[in-house]
Amino acid sequence: MKGYLPHKGNGLALELGGAFVYYREFWRAHEIEHIGSIVEPEVMINTGGYLHIPLLLRNDTSDSIKVKLRAEYPDGWSEVAGAAIYKLAPGQVHPVQTFFFAPNELRKEVQEIVWTATVKDTIVGSVKMNVYLSEWTLPQ
Repeated sequence: MKGYLPHKGNGLALELGGAFVYYREFWRAHEIEHIGSIVEPEVMINTGGYLHIPLLLRNDTSDSIKVKLRAEYPDGWSEVAGAAIYKLAPGQVHPVQTFFFAPNELRKEVQEIVWTATVKDTIVGSVKMNVYLSEWTLPQ
């Protein structure tokens, strides 16, 4: 088993942060990365509740960059924080805390929230979170 090795990226990236990055690194350290491809990232929240999605913007280049981060989400959702233009220094990893309010009505179909990062109108990464709504859930 190779154990934990620090992230060695190249270029620009957008990825899920928080517990999502913890498990991705855990799987890599224990050589079980294939687990990550079994199920797409998902979460369940209550109707009318708030959703926190932690993201990481990575600049593994030798240049400072400006990254535009935007979200696409279903009608009835409200974005509270996250979408902006972020300036990243060379080698910088910037955590972004994103928040949404879910609609008040129950929806049986999966709700997709997609974050996209662009630099000079070129997509450098995207992340999708599947969200299920319920009348009651435990807090995140």
